[in-house]
Amino acid sequence: CGRRCRAVLGHRCLSLAVIHGGVMKALATGFALLGLFVFTNARSEEPNVPFRLLAFGGQTVKWGKAGPGHGARVTYALATDLMHFPKARNCDEIGSVTSLLASSGISIENFERELSAAFAMWEAAANITFVKTDDPTAAGILIGAQLVPKGRAFANVTYRAGEGPMVEIERSLICLNPAVRWKLQFDGNFDVYDLRYTLAHE
Repeated sequence: CGRRCRAVLGHRCLSLAVIHGGVMKALATGFALLGLFVFTNARSEEPNVPFRLLAFGGQTVKWGKAGPGHGARVTYALATDLMHFPKARNCDEIGSVTSLLASSGISIENFERELSAAFAMWEAAANITFVKTDDPTAAGILIGAQLVPKGRAFANVTYRAGEGPMVEIERSLICLNPAVRWKLQFDGNFDVYDLRYTLAHE
């Protein structure tokens, strides 16, 4: 699990990057419905809201303009070729999800449907919009398969340098382990993870 942001869904511990401040009740309500409880570093000022903002080096981070209450428009893309990110703590090498999906018997169309549904969960809970782009090099969120399989899934966040208490996320990487099986819905088998909810929490 990620140390900075944690959630528990059933028996599984998952790392989760909080989008931004100013959407406390809606976001908490959305994840309460899913059984998710979020804990990170910067505590909400609103009472009875069980979440904290993601923080690095004493600064909280968010998508879009720095500061609570500002919405965001974030692009995303699937990796199509091998891509290297030598400074990334996680997901430093990622590639296409084609082989990952084939080994689990999942079509690219179903994967993209589940990915869209994962983003829609966040859009319903917060003032944020996700837009697909065909340019992986320019996408705010890049999704792919790990080149060196480990764990189940990881995320990496880079953010713009700034002096204030809150700074803007520059890019996020999401990488899935191609050596494990994946599924499209819950079926009682906790050894195989559901794509939609894994993508949503990353």
